[in-house]
Amino acid sequence: MARPDELEGQTAPAEPLPQVQIRVSRQIVIGEIVFRSRRDIEVGIIYPFVNIDFTRHVPAFSPSVVSYLGDHGDETARELLRSCYELGRFLDQNLRRLQVAWARHLEATAALVPPEHFGRDAFLARRRALRSMVKTGELKPGEYQVALSQLKKANVDFEDAQRHAIKVWLADNFPSRLENDADLAAKVIPVLEGRVALRSGSKS
Repeated sequence: MARPDELEGQTAPAEPLPQVQIRVSRQIVIGEIVFRSRRDIEVGIIYPFVNIDFTRHVPAFSPSVVSYLGDHGDETARELLRSCYELGRFLDQNLRRLQVAWARHLEATAALVPPEHFGRDAFLARRRALRSMVKTGELKPGEYQVALSQLKKANVDFEDAQRHAIKVWLADNFPSRLENDADLAAKVIPVLEGRVALRSGSKS
């Protein structure tokens, strides 16, 4: 048996995640319950696809007394796993077409030029500069507020344009049952760009 000082600094092996299994037609589908609580549940598929997960959440203000910790949670886990499989199957069957469409989308949206001070760091730097100009008298407080509002609006407008372009692309390339998922872009773009694998056992 190892002495306590020999175990210091070592981490205990992670407990395996609880699995859920369904059959779709003749295909066995296996997933893992990544997270589960009374109001939240997340399921990720591990066979025959990977790197796709779906979640479901009951808002705190909801009057529902349904809990994901019991039988309802088990049924929800199977539903989410089916959603994972359906998305994985659609990607697998249409991967090349979707990759070409995504490349064309990137080319088309390259014309969306970000504002000069876009991004958190650039925004904060410009805001500090505007505040300094108020202190030195180069800007009046009212002029500072106008400049800051314009800065915020430019960033928001650009982000809205990006989101709208992706929403339109998803609507053009995915069936409505999949396209309505609010997190669909985050699920499919890494696959289309080859950053993560889609098939279980394959490499990206």
